[in-house]
Amino acid sequence: MLFRYYRQLIEQVDKWTAEMTARYRTHLACKKGCDLCCQRKLTVTAVEAYNMAIAYRHLPPAPQQRVREPKSSCAFLLGDACAIYESRPVICRTFGMPSLHRNENGEGVLTWCDLNFTDVGENFEIQADGIIDIDTLNTKLAGVNGLFQKESGLEAERIAMDDIPNLDTSLTQRNN
Repeated sequence: MLFRYYRQLIEQVDKWTAEMTARYRTHLACKKGCDLCCQRKLTVTAVEAYNMAIAYRHLPPAPQQRVREPKSSCAFLLGDACAIYESRPVICRTFGMPSLHRNENGEGVLTWCDLNFTDVGENFEIQADGIIDIDTLNTKLAGVNGLFQKESGLEAERIAMDDIPNLDTSLTQRNN
């Protein structure tokens, strides 16, 4: 089960984002058709890339071809939606939500998508349990990716999203 730890992490992330979406629903612009966060030049961990590649292989031929076409947005953005939405990586699952990360000086910085929370007053406060610590999440993801690499024998730590359609998923299918 190459993806067991990744799937467990995704379950945790999806549970948190569902809770935050419910909590902040009136302040979120995120919805199908909003593609501000769909950047083309992202890289993802190997475990995410191979999970996405498997989902790509299950697409019908026409969408597969459209994913391979050069574009300025994410390769998997077809029209106004993600072609592999259920298999999207962690960054796509959490982007836009209130998140904490450390800057180069080690200071905590709270961010969210510029389109979200535009309707709140200056006294609006986001509670601590409504903020995801991106550095902690990335540490967990790195650990899961390390286990995936060890179990699969794959060496690449990160893979460009544009390269995902070219991945050989036969290496992962036997232990999926």
